[in-house]
Amino acid sequence: MILSALSADAWFTSQASGLIFGLSGAVMGLLGGVLGIIGIRRIPRAFGVKILIGLFVLFGCSAAVGLLALLGVNQPYHVWYPFLMFGAVGVFVIGITWITWKRAYSQLEQSQLDSKLLRDEWPTQGH
Repeated sequence: MILSALSADAWFTSQASGLIFGLSGAVMGLLGGVLGIIGIRRIPRAFGVKILIGLFVLFGCSAAVGLLALLGVNQPYHVWYPFLMFGAVGVFVIGITWITWKRAYSQLEQSQLDSKLLRDEWPTQGH
């Protein structure tokens, strides 16, 4: 591979990798909690979709960097593995969240339609 000739040293040490990706994992867990709260609160669909797409791109880029480090630049295990796992887990979780949110939004819309139907067809007093 052409890029493997350009790799002289690892991008960072294994200690730095542990620190950086340990903290990144904590942030990822906090993001999961925030996404759960956002999903429960039923934020507007457009805003929720923007959040999910942004996170999907972030995690996809992380996975791409991990693959590049593994296949293209011949980085050691402590460099490519955290990028790849962070990206793969993130993409998987965002995909599951998207499915869940889509189902929740459709249920919310259906309940809003049902309540409107009940209000419009409810018999008035004295008729």
